[in-house]
Amino acid sequence: MVFKDMKKEHCEPDEYTYTIMIRMTGKAGKPDEALSLFQEMLSKGCTPNLIAFNTILEVLAKSRMIDKAILLFSKMVENKCRPNEFTYSVLLNVLAAEGKLGRLDEIVNISSEYMNKPLYAYLVRTLGKQGHANEAHRLFCNMWSFHDRGDRDAYLSMLESLCTSRKTVEAIDLLSNMHEKGIETDTYMYNLVFSSLRKFKQMTHIRAGRADDAVKIFEKLDSSDCKPDIVSYNSLINCLEKYGNVDEAHMRSKEMQEKGFNPDVVTYSNSN
Repeated sequence: MVFKDMKKEHCEPDEYTYTIMIRMTGKAGKPDEALSLFQEMLSKGCTPNLIAFNTILEVLAKSRMIDKAILLFSKMVENKCRPNEFTYSVLLNVLAAEGKLGRLDEIVNISSEYMNKPLYAYLVRTLGKQGHANEAHRLFCNMWSFHDRGDRDAYLSMLESLCTSRKTVEAIDLLSNMHEKGIETDTYMYNLVFSSLRKFKQMTHIRAGRADDAVKIFEKLDSSDCKPDIVSYNSLINCLEKYGNVDEAHMRSKEMQEKGFNPDVVTYSNSN
């Protein structure tokens, strides 16, 4: 009513007024009307800012209007309006909800001029936390290819996602190659991989007769600036015992105690 009265009084609404109306109309469950208001705003010569674009994108996304949302996103980029994390989160969430995360590549390609390390890192983290390990890994590989130096948070999130989704081979490969992108590994990262090996019975990387691979990973940790802790030892001992290398497990248990780590509940449970 107030909006109509403004027009009657020849008081032309600006982009801020239109944005408020678009948000209110969207909340009322009228996405088509909200989109019409956005088009009207453009026809009046108003230049939508980031908030305006995000507002209409959110309305379209909540109504599962994916095609229109992506089209509008492309117009946003054409207008040189830089998307932010919220923009991508809106699109990411609706794609995930509709089972169309494959179209995320389309989003990335449309906004390629704005895709930097922080944005890649944000998307990788978000996908990983939502349990979409395959999509996160695909996007992560794009980031790996296009940037000489990595983002530590993104690499850690990717490692956690791979370990949680039982992609142990990929996790070990990532751990081994992080240094190429200037990322320093630490004990926590190694323990993520060890813990995933210990947690899941179906160990992809360490099969019967290849428990020595676990030892190699452990020794790489031991020879680095970061050193193994009680979690590292427990995980290694568990892997060795699962594959019948009892002598090596006993030796590592003794070594652990010599380094000042006292056996805990997990250590003793390994033997059961």
